[in-house]
Amino acid sequence: MDQAEHIITSNKDRHFRGQAHEEEVLAFCRKHWTSLFHEFALFIFILVLIVLFALYFQAISDVFTPGLLHLLMLVVGTILTYYVHRFFLVLIKHYLTVIIITDQRVLAITRSLYFVNEKESVDLSTMRDVHKYQSGFLENMFNFGDLKITLGTSPTCIELSSIPNPEFHLRLINKAKQQNVADTQEKPLEDD
Repeated sequence: MDQAEHIITSNKDRHFRGQAHEEEVLAFCRKHWTSLFHEFALFIFILVLIVLFALYFQAISDVFTPGLLHLLMLVVGTILTYYVHRFFLVLIKHYLTVIIITDQRVLAITRSLYFVNEKESVDLSTMRDVHKYQSGFLENMFNFGDLKITLGTSPTCIELSSIPNPEFHLRLINKAKQQNVADTQEKPLEDD
């Protein structure tokens, strides 16, 4: 069997590294787009400041002395550069951070461009409960919310925030958990 046929017949996704043998990806999602609303509002505000500074530069330069004007331009330029770069780093982090639901586990992968590379995995067999929290006008209008996964007998919880369509993901996790429990109970019978 050549490599192309192996990839087609294999159950592994080439883009999802770390997938266990015989594991199937059921769904994945990112945080809801409304989690970026604050960042977009700040970015638009900064762009408006840049445009106003450019339009009224002559009036500003008449008020300040040349030395003070250069200092003002340096400070404003530094602050604007920081916020513009911060916006794009947050946008990249938003698209690199995903929640993956497989038939064996739930993974929360948080990445940023340079500093963060976290993977949190929860086996379906260790989950006790999954709760959906969707309260408030915006969460119900735009259909997003939080999922809280309680593990075993310990009070440890994993919270997945700003999940789009939380009802679908709640049902999917519960269905995968029930199927996992049924598969685990059937395996000892097959071995006998």
